[in-house]
Amino acid sequence: MNRRTTLIRLVGLGTAGLAGCVSGSDGGDRRQRTTQTAMTPTLDDATIVVQRNDCGQTTSDATVSFGEHVAVSGTIWAPDPGWTAVLSAASYDADDDELTVAVGVEPRDDSGPVVQCIAEIEYRVTATFSDGLPGSVTVTHETDEGVATVATATA
Repeated sequence: MNRRTTLIRLVGLGTAGLAGCVSGSDGGDRRQRTTQTAMTPTLDDATIVVQRNDCGQTTSDATVSFGEHVAVSGTIWAPDPGWTAVLSAASYDADDDELTVAVGVEPRDDSGPVVQCIAEIEYRVTATFSDGLPGSVTVTHETDEGVATVATATA
């Protein structure tokens, strides 16, 4: 082999060996990295259904369950059975990931004459969401005695 052929081969090998360094590549992982962002739940609807309204005691309680939606089952009291439970407010705070449900009482339109006794009104609130459920729920009752928190729950 002559000297010129040997030098050309060495220069060619040296250039090929440095090709990755000259290209500006850091030699790092070339896979794309994706970041998944959690969806923020959106409150679509909240409804209340009165299940029973009868004489009883000044009971004020609620339980919360999580499933395909958030369900609140509770009992609130009123001055007499001529009143009914109403959904005063339902709101979702995305920063705190919390649903707040406020249940109150108001006179029924169709009550007519009523028995004079304290009424226990059983109700069920259903809150439906898009993109997940809230992390926590707080339920308040608004009665003649004021506003009181009757239940808190976390998913």
